Amino acid sequence: MLKLSSKNTWSELLEENKALSARVTELEQVEASLLETEERYALAMKGANEGLWDWDPVSKELFLSSRLLTTIGMGKDTLKTTSHEWLNWVHADDCEKYQRVLSQHLKGKTEFFHCEYRVRTCAGGYIWVLAHGLALRNAEGIAYRMVGSIGDITQRKNYESKLLHQANYDYLTGLPNRVLAMERLSSSLEYARTHETSVAVLFVDLDNFKKINDTLGHDIGDHHLKEISLRLHYCIGETGVIARLGGDEFLVILPNASEKEAIERVCSRLLDVTSQPVTISGYEFFTSASIGIALYPDDSSDPTELLRHADAAMYQTKGAGRDGYCYFTPEIGELAVKKLTMESHLRHALEREQLSLNYQSIVDVKSGEIIGAEALLRWQCPEYGQVSPDQFIPLAEESGLIVMFGDWVLEKACQQAAYWQEKTGKPFHIAVNVAFPQFRDGHLVRKVKQVLQDTKLDAASLELELTERLLMEDEQGCGEALSELRSMGVKISIDDFGTGYSALTYLKRFPVNTLKIDRSFVSDINITPESPALISAIIMMAHALGIDVVGEGVETQSQQRFLREQGCDYVQGYYFSKPLAAEAFDELLLCKEEWLLS
Repeated sequence: MLKLSSKNTWSELLEENKALSARVTELEQVEASLLETEERYALAMKGANEGLWDWDPVSKELFLSSRLLTTIGMGKDTLKTTSHEWLNWVHADDCEKYQRVLSQHLKGKTEFFHCEYRVRTCAGGYIWVLAHGLALRNAEGIAYRMVGSIGDITQRKNYESKLLHQANYDYLTGLPNRVLAMERLSSSLEYARTHETSVAVLFVDLDNFKKINDTLGHDIGDHHLKEISLRLHYCIGETGVIARLGGDEFLVILPNASEKEAIERVCSRLLDVTSQPVTISGYEFFTSASIGIALYPDDSSDPTELLRHADAAMYQTKGAGRDGYCYFTPEIGELAVKKLTMESHLRHALEREQLSLNYQSIVDVKSGEIIGAEALLRWQCPEYGQVSPDQFIPLAEESGLIVMFGDWVLEKACQQAAYWQEKTGKPFHIAVNVAFPQFRDGHLVRKVKQVLQDTKLDAASLELELTERLLMEDEQGCGEALSELRSMGVKISIDDFGTGYSALTYLKRFPVNTLKIDRSFVSDINITPESPALISAIIMMAHALGIDVVGEGVETQSQQRFLREQGCDYVQGYYFSKPLAAEAFDELLLCKEEWLLS
């Protein structure tokens, strides 16, 4: 029988019992908390979007979650394996990077483990994964455990790859673009420096391609470009690199180009494949190419400068007649610099009031009276002085300034013609040269309507001069605009007729009012027997079609007499007057004396 000694003893026992009960309750709570934590961890392992892994760096034992296994197509709940076995799943090209990044983290050189690599799936393919991890370390800083996650980033990598391709390859042709081309040129030059070899840089530009785009639309132009790019790629093959720089410009890089004969054979092949017709929707289209060549190390060791030199040589080829190739020389470089500088000045010529118009009289052969004038654009540049139109007009066309200049000439010439018409009380005929870019998107028609309305000049007093080459190369693009202009009453003139592009079918097809016989025929009247016969034939043909004829470049009395005898309607040239500024022409026009043509 238990004997209790005193009341104090009972109190102590009660207090100890209470403490023991509290301790049991605390242990039960800790146990429940641990169980809940394990359940949460297991739930996290099952529900995580990324697969989880747990690795022992000492035993190499690796635990993979079900999500990770599902990602690679194994379909198991969990898997215990080793890190050595896992390496068999890593792409061979990524193993070295994977192990290097892992080793750096284990050694404490990085705060976290972070690595993108490819993992083989059970289906046999590969997916891209992003692995995150963190090593747990003991007091000495040695990793004894490492945990982390792996997520499938294949979609992101594919998107990045697509963006990278778009950044480095031309969307239309699939060829390397300018960015990648310059990288490869730099690599080729570095290799050439190391191995003491040569590199040839070819700048290839299609001739007259812009006409296809402007006339038939960009869909046809794109089709043509794709076909040409395939031919160029096939032509170059493994001998070099070909890239599209933009528009109709291509770059060819030829490494180990020590022999000019080999370079020129490549150029000949390129010219041959670009000159072959391209068939689109049953129609044949023709282009040619102009090629400029720059050499490393002869011309430069800088990739950008080599490209610029090749570009300059290409323009030299175009100036020499196109459809050929040309090597860069220091003289070409000087011309290119001058051209670039001149273009810079030309861009400011209009705003700085450096442009002006001269007027050359057009004389009626029978009456000897001045019935009008041709407006001729002039440029007085502070840097270069009076620049020849043969220099700055092509430059304005290449730089896109010709439309702005053409609009200005049309406005000023019509204003002046309206003034002279009002001052003399007689009709005054003004001839204005127009270029192909002015026809685009109906611009010229709209501009002519606006100018005639603003100046109150009668439409029949305005004559627009086009070269016959423009008509030959762009029948569809100009035809509709010319018909609309003709229906307004504006006259259409073909300038420099007879210079190698003449075709009777075009004279019948287009609404032409006037032919201007090229000055080269007129100057040869007393030199070659062919010129008089050709002039007579042109005049007879034009009159048979109801077209007036102007003889250009008349400098002697015998030339004007011959043209009058052949029935030429109008004449123009230094024999009557050189091109004059408006004030000087004003005096000439108001002179009471008539021209003595006898």
